[in-house]
Amino acid sequence: MAVEPVRNPAPASFNAPTRRDGVRAVAFVGVCAALSFVCGMVGWTAPQGGRVSLADVPVLALALAMGWRPACLAGALAGLLHYPQQPVTVHPLSLLLDYPVSGACLGLAGLPLFRRPGRVWALAGVVTAIAGKYAVHVWSGVLFWAQGLQGLTAWRFSLIYNATYMLPTLGVDLAVMAVLARRMGQGRGAHVA
Repeated sequence: MAVEPVRNPAPASFNAPTRRDGVRAVAFVGVCAALSFVCGMVGWTAPQGGRVSLADVPVLALALAMGWRPACLAGALAGLLHYPQQPVTVHPLSLLLDYPVSGACLGLAGLPLFRRPGRVWALAGVVTAIAGKYAVHVWSGVLFWAQGLQGLTAWRFSLIYNATYMLPTLGVDLAVMAVLARRMGQGRGAHVA
């Protein structure tokens, strides 16, 4: 009689993604995109344009909780959902840059570097994500929005214009995410897997 060798199951710390995890991630992506849309309704529009709201917070929280891939998808979907709130575009490429691409930049907060223990890392991820979003908006402004300006170069106009609403957005996002990061286990050196 032959004895079959006992195969060791995977160690308990091995977290292979399962089908259930994929469904869970898709559900969170949808919920966060919808929450971003709703949060985008609460805020104010700057006199020259641009909106300061809590719209980035659900996607940033998803980035810290689940990583950059689902957050980039949620940000792109949220960007598309935000288009009807402020339907302003001059070219199809400007539509892509100003909405889904800039929204996807929010996923940068979920890069492994920023998912380390400690609230400082989470807030550094928020700053990086908003900086990425700002860079995309500036690039779009230079390419499509800054024609025919008097006295300002396209770069200067785009940098100033986008800073007028992105800096307040950064402040709001940092304030809210500082509280959420602590609640999500990012504060006081807690370990996040």
